[in-house]
Amino acid sequence: MKKIREFNQISFFKNEPSGLFIQGREINSFLNDDFDEIFTLPTLLDYQVVDCRDYYLITTNFEYTKIYREGDEVLKLYNYGYLLNHENVFLLENYETNVIQLFDIKSNIFSPTYIKKWGQPFWGTSLFIKEKKVLVSYSLTDFSPLWQYELPESLYNWTDGGGYAHKGEIERIIGIYEEILWVSLNSGRLLGINAGTGVLLYNISQPNQYPEGYVFREETKYLWYGRHWQLDSQKGILFGLTSCYYFELDLNKPNETFALYDISATCEQHRIKANMPVLEWSWQGDEIFFGETDFGKGASYAGIFNRQIRQITWTSRELGEEGVFKGINKIEYQANRLYVLDRAGTLHIFERDSPAG
Repeated sequence: MKKIREFNQISFFKNEPSGLFIQGREINSFLNDDFDEIFTLPTLLDYQVVDCRDYYLITTNFEYTKIYREGDEVLKLYNYGYLLNHENVFLLENYETNVIQLFDIKSNIFSPTYIKKWGQPFWGTSLFIKEKKVLVSYSLTDFSPLWQYELPESLYNWTDGGGYAHKGEIERIIGIYEEILWVSLNSGRLLGINAGTGVLLYNISQPNQYPEGYVFREETKYLWYGRHWQLDSQKGILFGLTSCYYFELDLNKPNETFALYDISATCEQHRIKANMPVLEWSWQGDEIFFGETDFGKGASYAGIFNRQIRQITWTSRELGEEGVFKGINKIEYQANRLYVLDRAGTLHIFERDSPAG
């Protein structure tokens, strides 16, 4: 890889099919593949960017929500917080009344919904919203509730390695494969729920395959594994990477194929391990683009892990000083380019010499 560009004083970036959006102290711009400006927005020091897609940009200062289209402000809402956008339909919450409404950006029409509570949203065959113990499915036609799944009281409670008791809660919605919605609990347990009916089909807590001599502690379950699952919907595989372990689950046989792999040897060889949260690393095909960061501004490195051969194939150490980052906030890989945002506010952009084989 070779470094082709960097931007300083950057707080947020996102790659879209339409271009690259970067936000900083003095710049808010959509850029094309050559990093030329498609359009810019005014500097919004008091606003936080919460989403951007298809030339739409949504910002909030938690009093006002503003929506821009190609740099022009098309909507300003007082007391409304942005929740979710799908195909130009926005869900917005009124902070005063806690009422969630649908807003169609093309017609500028508000419509009420039946949604009473809010949590992590997932847009699939229906709209799924999870709270701590409850998962609700809503119709995409009129947003009426279709079904609700609630964790049985005390069934999934657990105690961590320090002896602290925890109530079982839904950690995150991972995704849908073959009409099954997969979620992880805060203990790391995986649940597979029928996306159409809300019926629990799978309950998975331990690997079927693991390194010889590996000792499982029942009290900790798989807390750190549960937070790192990603869904490869093409292959029908759940997978994750954290520390010096890689793990995967074949969703065509979920009760038989939870495998845990110790990758310490390749980590030691390349002097790197994965310690970034799942939402901050990136993957494409069989490759995971991850980082080892000290969560400050100390020396940190990026790496590439190949899921097929279960080996680290590259680290930024190969770049010399250009591959040493001041902490890492976020990593993305898009169109043969690696994007690394460090904790000093610099976005480093590298281009691969040749695409992955």
